[in-house]
Amino acid sequence: MNSVLLDSSDFISEKELELASLRWDKVKESYYKRLKELGLLRFVSLRIWNKENIARLGFVFEYKDEKAFKACLRVWKEIDAMESEDMI
Repeated sequence: MNSVLLDSSDFISEKELELASLRWDKVKESYYKRLKELGLLRFVSLRIWNKENIARLGFVFEYKDEKAFKACLRVWKEIDAMESEDMI
């Protein structure tokens, strides 16, 4: 059975959201290939509109199974470290 994970990220402003999206667009293909090999079936990012006018992105991750999810965690940690480095 497939495993699905939903997540979201809030940003200080629309500009920060746009910058994060542009940065991800530049590197996502190299990571997506690795994640797919580990069992990621689908990854979708979407803009969430809300009453509070918060700049928010939502993410849907679909994995082959729990084992695939766990295998992909190390890649996501690598991506998170890269993003944190860019913020410094």
